[in-house]
Amino acid sequence: MLVKGEEPYEEDLEWLKYGQVMIQESPKVLDEAAKSFLTLGSSLLTVYTGALTLFKLNARASDLFDWAVICTPIILWLLCISSLAWVYFPNRLRFNAKSPSDIANVTMDVSRKKSLRLKIGSVLFVIALAATSISILWLGG
Repeated sequence: MLVKGEEPYEEDLEWLKYGQVMIQESPKVLDEAAKSFLTLGSSLLTVYTGALTLFKLNARASDLFDWAVICTPIILWLLCISSLAWVYFPNRLRFNAKSPSDIANVTMDVSRKKSLRLKIGSVLFVIALAATSISILWLGG
């Protein structure tokens, strides 16, 4: 790569190589993060529904609002899990396999989409965790 007719510094070449590796590994890193959140979210949903059954918290529900307090965390956990699973399913990849720039562009596009889906899943995770805590406190108190 020539910049204004000058040879690039060795350090600049190292940073370019590092940037290429980051772009190549970005989808895998996002998949691993989604996998961790997915495992944790599924486990917490199981714990919540188990606590409802074990401590008979649903028996304390006396009106529609109490049932909404019980069901909201379950719905949020399911949305969270769905969103995090969606990270694994990018759109159909179409690119010229002989074009490095095409491959790089598709990889960056996949990473952007996975990142957005992971952010949505992470926000839903936090909201579901808060709703679960509120639900347990509301019904346990």
